[in-house]
Amino acid sequence: MSTDVPIAATAPATTTATADFHFRVSGYRGFEADILRLRNANREVSQSQAYLDWRYGTSANAPQAQVYWLDDPAGVPAGMAAVIARPYWFDGKGASVGVLGDISLDASRRGKGLGRLLLASMTAHCDKEHPERMQFVIPTEAAQRTLESIGWRVGGKLIQHVMLLDPREKLDERFGNAALSSAVGKIYKVLLRTMLWLKTSREFSLQLDTQFDESFERFWREFPKRGVCLADRSVATLRWRYAGHPHHEFKVASLVGRGGLAGYLVYERHGDEWSIYDVLAQSRPHLNRMLALFVRQALAEGLASIRVTLNDRHPYRPVFRWMGFASRESVLFLLHGASPPQPNSPLTWVLTQGDKDI
Repeated sequence: MSTDVPIAATAPATTTATADFHFRVSGYRGFEADILRLRNANREVSQSQAYLDWRYGTSANAPQAQVYWLDDPAGVPAGMAAVIARPYWFDGKGASVGVLGDISLDASRRGKGLGRLLLASMTAHCDKEHPERMQFVIPTEAAQRTLESIGWRVGGKLIQHVMLLDPREKLDERFGNAALSSAVGKIYKVLLRTMLWLKTSREFSLQLDTQFDESFERFWREFPKRGVCLADRSVATLRWRYAGHPHHEFKVASLVGRGGLAGYLVYERHGDEWSIYDVLAQSRPHLNRMLALFVRQALAEGLASIRVTLNDRHPYRPVFRWMGFASRESVLFLLHGASPPQPNSPLTWVLTQGDKDI
């Protein structure tokens, strides 16, 4: 079932091109085919129904996803956007965050103000129906400009970091001499292994191919959540996000000591690179030990690099950079409603690649 709602007062004034468009709100169930069609028609990479079923999935106690539609005068969906409530923790307290995604507008309708009409009406509806809830999005450049123009705020940046384990390709580009690149690359690996050996401890081991069991639930309950804003990492959420993904085959590496689980990494292999999607540790010293063991394992498996995405104020960034991860390209994330923490707020966002997909 869908419900017609008024066009937002903050939306641009209607013209002959937009006057007969209608804005409505629906859930996910019953509208799967329309969502899939409109989404895939406006993306370079098409997705399956199984992926959308996973993406729009919610826990038993979470509000259902809301899908916002802009219909043309004939009643055909011309644009859509979805907001899915996800569990987060703000300064030690559980909260629901509306994650905005699947913003789609038919290509033939662009450049006429319809995208702004849709997003302004959606934002006004969220403000009215969920005034207590923060809204979050990692937008495209076009969506970013529109959302900022209707009051969304920049919350910070998500920055990719890369650690080179085998620098020969980069050295070849620099020196143009394969023999020299190979010699320098060998010296680099010897120094790297020595640095990693100095950072490891016999008190801890890295266990690969870990399952999300009860130890992860205990770890999450005891994890210090004061002063930070971060997504829920309960076992139910981890199993949905990673173990239950229809397309990706994520792996888990756990740091284990005498006291049990002290940290973990969720990652995926892409060719000769590991991409870290999620990382959590009891403390920075534990993170340091876990990263050292993880990089040693990557070297042993002959990988060329490791990649991780962290927001600009992430408390783990200094540890990754000290380990040798260099900053690369970045994207902004935007916030709206419920007085979201500003860049100078004492509350610190803790975001990774795992926060990107709703």
